[in-house]
Amino acid sequence: MKKLFSMLFMIILFGSLVACGQSGVDNTKEDKKADNSATVKEDTNKNKEPTDNKENDTKSEDKLVTDGPLLESGQYKIDDQYGSKITLMKIATPKINIDLGDLKMTLQDVKIFKRENVSEEEKNDFSQTDIPITDPYYTIQLIYDIENTSDVPLTTTGFEYIITDQQQQIEASIDYIGGEPYYDVQSGAKLSPEYVVCILKPENVEDIKKITLKTAEVFNSDSYETTAGSKTIEVKFE
Repeated sequence: MKKLFSMLFMIILFGSLVACGQSGVDNTKEDKKADNSATVKEDTNKNKEPTDNKENDTKSEDKLVTDGPLLESGQYKIDDQYGSKITLMKIATPKINIDLGDLKMTLQDVKIFKRENVSEEEKNDFSQTDIPITDPYYTIQLIYDIENTSDVPLTTTGFEYIITDQQQQIEASIDYIGGEPYYDVQSGAKLSPEYVVCILKPENVEDIKKITLKTAEVFNSDSYETTAGSKTIEVKFE
């Protein structure tokens, strides 16, 4: 009997740890083709005429809910850990190749989320951020790949800054709530996918049409010599 209780406890504990690691991130496994202009996919239901038919409204709502990755504006899912509703507001899939010397980076996509029905647990877990966690609150997520083509290990923190056209500046390598943007990339290695999630100010999120990204410098991990400076990338939402 003691062995049975021990096994049940280990299963519950393992499940809890897995849930904690996945929370807050839309860890996209499915892929979308590059949109060369990095355009946002508009919600196809937004311009439809309103209806009093509750059954039709429910069916329309059901088409937007998913258990998988959020790939279209308006889609939503329920967070496994906190139970909050995560809605994809904007998406751009530029797939921009960024040449950082021997370190090659590809920006796969940029997503802006709205999180609502926020629990006290969720607020407390992210209470260390400069921007208070409200209900709702908003996040921005970058998904990217990093490849070391040199014969020495290279170090970078990925993206140093995210600047929105609503005048918010985010120090992405410090003010993040998801991902661990410090990379010691060994020779010949490719890290894919990597991500960083940061909180957006709630004011004027819907008005964001462009963000500017600044990559971090790249260093030789052994000698600490700078091997590549930062690059600036603009991503437009249309």
